[in-house]
Amino acid sequence: MSNSRTEGEAAGEGSASREASRGNDAWREGAAARKSVGVLLTRHPQAREAYLVERSPELRFMGGYLAFPGGGLDDQDERVEVKGLDRSSPPSPGSLSASHIAAAGRELFEETGVWMGRGRPIPPERLDEHRRRLLGGSGSLAEMMKSEGQHLQAEDFRLFCRLVTPPFSPLRFDTLFLRCLLPAGAVPRVWPGELVRGGFRQAGPTIRHWRRGQALIAPPVVQLLRELAESGGEGFVQRCLAISQAYGRGALNEAYFSPGVWLIPLRTYPDPPAAYTNAYLVGESSFYLVDPGAVEESERQRLWRLLQDLIERGRRFKGVLITHHHPDHVAAAVPCRERFGVALHCHPKTAKLLPDLKPEVLLEDGDSLDLGVAPDGSRNWRLTAFHLPGHAPDHLVFRESRFGAVLAGDLVSTVSSILVDPSQGRLSEYMHSLGRLQGLTSGFIYPGHGPPSHRGRDVVKGTIEHRKRREAQLAEALSEQPQSLQELLDRVYSDVPVQALEWARRSLISGLIHLVEQGKAVESGGEYARR
Repeated sequence: MSNSRTEGEAAGEGSASREASRGNDAWREGAAARKSVGVLLTRHPQAREAYLVERSPELRFMGGYLAFPGGGLDDQDERVEVKGLDRSSPPSPGSLSASHIAAAGRELFEETGVWMGRGRPIPPERLDEHRRRLLGGSGSLAEMMKSEGQHLQAEDFRLFCRLVTPPFSPLRFDTLFLRCLLPAGAVPRVWPGELVRGGFRQAGPTIRHWRRGQALIAPPVVQLLRELAESGGEGFVQRCLAISQAYGRGALNEAYFSPGVWLIPLRTYPDPPAAYTNAYLVGESSFYLVDPGAVEESERQRLWRLLQDLIERGRRFKGVLITHHHPDHVAAAVPCRERFGVALHCHPKTAKLLPDLKPEVLLEDGDSLDLGVAPDGSRNWRLTAFHLPGHAPDHLVFRESRFGAVLAGDLVSTVSSILVDPSQGRLSEYMHSLGRLQGLTSGFIYPGHGPPSHRGRDVVKGTIEHRKRREAQLAEALSEQPQSLQELLDRVYSDVPVQALEWARRSLISGLIHLVEQGKAVESGGEYARR
C-alpha cells in the first residue's frame, strides 16, 4: 500500500525540519523528558481536520482525553528501514530522526490500523494479524517490514512542531509532531483497549466543543487544533514552527487543561520534591494572575514577557491573587504589581504575616471577583475565594463559576503529600478544610504543585484517606509507655528517604498534636503515650 502525497507537500521539507528542531531547548533542564511523537493524520494537505483518538477513562495518564495518535520511541525503532531522510546535518536536540519516523509509523498503525509503509501490497487480513502481534508484544515493526518487503519514506512524515511538557509534572515528553496524509483507500479503525474510539474531527468545532466544557483534550492538542482552525495548510505549519522557535527562546508554554485556566509552572524554592510552583492565569478578555512565586530575575522576565504580550493583544490584566504567604507562592507578587500597576489581592491574615505586601484588596471567605465573559460566551463569570486554613492560617482557594475549576494552592498536591508544619498550621483545621474542599470540587482541580486533574474530587478524597491512614499508623505506634519523637519517627516514617526526614518530623509533630486534641494521646516532657 503506497501513501499518496502531493508535490507541494514535500516542498521545503528540510528547512521545516531544521526550524522545528530549534524549538524548546529552554526546557532541557529539570526532569528528563521522554522522546515521543504525535501524528496529525488528515485526508488532505489543506484540510482543517485531524484524526483524534479518545484514551480510555481507566488510564492513569490522560485517561478520557482526546489526543493525536502517538507515543514514545522504542529501542526497536532504530532497526526500521527509513528512506529519503536528510542526513547531511549532524543530529541536534529535537531533530527528526529515523527513529522518530519509525515510532510515528508504528504508533499510527497500532492505534488506528493506518499503514504508512511502502513496498509490495499487503492484504488487509495480514495487516490485521501484524497489528495484533505488535499490540501483543510478540513482534516488532522492523521484523514485520522486513518480512513484507516494506520501508517507510521520510517525505510521508512532515515535522511541523516540537513541544516539551513544561515542568509541572514528573512525567514529561519531548514530542515531535508529524503530519501524515491518509493513504488512498485506508480506513482508520481503533480497536478498544487503551483507546476507546477515534475519528476525523474538524478543528474549529472541536475547539468550540472544548470551550463549552464538553470535551477533554490534551493541552498540546488544544493549542495545535486552535492553530489548525485559524490557519490550515502551509500557514498552519509555519505558525507551528514559529511557536516551537518561541518556546526554544524561553517563552512560557501554553498549557490549558480546561477553558479559562492557563497553567504556568515557575521555578521557585518550595519544599522537596517539588522544584516548581504552579502560577495560573484565570480569565479570557480580562484575567487574574494567581501565585507568582518566581524568585530568579530570569524566571520573572519570562513571566513579564507573557503578561506584556497578552496586554498588547488587548487583554486586561486585573490583578494578582495570592493563595497564602509561603515564599514560593508570593515572591514575585509585589514586583508584578509595581511593573504592571495592578491590584494585589490576599486574605487579611496574609497581609499581617507579610507586612511589606500592602495589598490593595483583602479577600474574605465567599468574596468573588468578576471574570467577564466565559470562554463559551456566557456572562456573569465569577471567581470566588474560600478561606480554607490548616496548611497555613491564611490559605485561600479559588473556584471559577462556569466550569467549576478549583485552584487549590497547597491544600492538595498531585506529586506528594502536603506538609502541615506545626509552626504554621493545624492538622485539625487542615482536615476540616479538606472536607470543605471536597464539597466545593466537582471538576478540575489545579494544585500548587503537580499536574491538574479532571478528577478533582478523587484527588481530595485520596488526600483525606492518606491523612487518615497516617493518623491510624501513628495511633497504632503509640503505647502506654511514653516514646520520644525519634522513636515514633523511626516507626511511623520508616518508608521516608533520609533527605525528607526533617519534613516527616514536622508532619509527625502535627499528627501527635492532632491526637492530643482528640483525646487519643497524652504528652509529657516531649514524649507521647496512648491515652
